[in-house]
Amino acid sequence: MPLQIKTRSRFVLALAGAAVLSAAVAGNAQHPSAPRKPAAGMVPVAKVTPPPGLAGGKSSNQSDVDVSGKGVSIDASTHLYRGRDMRFYFPDEKRTVTGDTGSYNDQTKIIDAEGHIVIDDPKHRITGDKAHVENGKQKLAIISSNVVAVIKPDQQPAGSSASPGEKEDVGSARQHGATITCDRLEDYFRKNYIVMHGHFVGKQNFRDKDGKEIERTLTAEHAEYDGKKEILLLYPPVDEHDNEGRQIHFDSLVTVGTHTGAETLEANGPFHMVTPYDNSSEEEGPEPGPPPAKEGSSGGPSKPPGKP
Repeated sequence: MPLQIKTRSRFVLALAGAAVLSAAVAGNAQHPSAPRKPAAGMVPVAKVTPPPGLAGGKSSNQSDVDVSGKGVSIDASTHLYRGRDMRFYFPDEKRTVTGDTGSYNDQTKIIDAEGHIVIDDPKHRITGDKAHVENGKQKLAIISSNVVAVIKPDQQPAGSSASPGEKEDVGSARQHGATITCDRLEDYFRKNYIVMHGHFVGKQNFRDKDGKEIERTLTAEHAEYDGKKEILLLYPPVDEHDNEGRQIHFDSLVTVGTHTGAETLEANGPFHMVTPYDNSSEEEGPEPGPPPAKEGSSGGPSKPPGKP
């Protein structure tokens, strides 16, 4: 059965409490004397009630992390928990971190994990080979090697789905989500800022306003996402192409607006674009020629006036 631990050094406190209790029991067994009365003038110690938010040793700005795994080892001197098939769950953020092996430092609030890393929360699902998560004051998650980040589609309001036969509302491409691959991802989750290093590739599939299936691919040297401003910064060289044949290249910084319903792309430097267009006429009519013959006539060219 996997061992489950609720942190804040409860395991260490339990060991210390057991040791104190054992010493007290042993002392009483060796000296079985009657209880002493308080000396004259001694004031009994009053019971102290902790202020709200501090009951049980937990302050109002503290949160729990649930840790579970197999084959766990605990180093009380370093506050370090190690194990296999490790799972770390942060209820406040609804974030789960799992790995083949991992450790958690209950003093520094740092997670290190390796092998089949999965970090999942309501907005993202990130996989990779290694993870280093600092859940203290800095709030930083670093995932490296074979990183794949899936941005989950925006949740649609209840009852807002299109009726049968009606075209899907595609005013916001974000409601379809996206997949990103890179070499290293740094998620400053308190600041809502993500840096993606090395071979950045972003892919998105969605339907345009005409109902066509569009597959868009963006590549960049690296990218940074500012969740507070809702912008994605792509560092050159930047390239975009889609399955409709459009290709565009940028040699300068590209700013992508990601606000729902108002997606934009801006670049101040030079760019080069190749895009296809339809060179057929709007209406394919009959070939030019003599007008058709009127009913009752033999056809052919009209005769000059006044001649039989």
